[in-house]
Amino acid sequence: FDASMVDGWSLPFKLQVFGDCSLTTDGSQVVDCSHATVDKCPSSEAVAGIGNLDLRVRDPSTGAVVGCYSPCGKLTYSNWNNKEGTHTVDDPVAAPYCCPTPPVSPDACRTGPVP
Repeated sequence: FDASMVDGWSLPFKLQVFGDCSLTTDGSQVVDCSHATVDKCPSSEAVAGIGNLDLRVRDPSTGAVVGCYSPCGKLTYSNWNNKEGTHTVDDPVAAPYCCPTPPVSPDACRTGPVP
């Protein structure tokens, strides 16, 4: 399973693993994102090479905020009338946020882009 929010989020969740399984390098077995809400989604996130982006996902028919794009998702997903979603994951603008390996190394991905 993949409990990351690298692609964004729409629902809060909490994952607790029972048994002999280590999920993280610190040995914890709980991923607690139960406080993730669309209210906390950035409306003006600095993205290098682009400027500030609204990461909120809006329902195209109602305009209601229904989720939150990750910077990678905002740059690469064209769904729901997302006009910024014109890049590929290995595009020089999106690659630092999407971390395709190669060309972005795992260490560079963990460091993250600095706008």
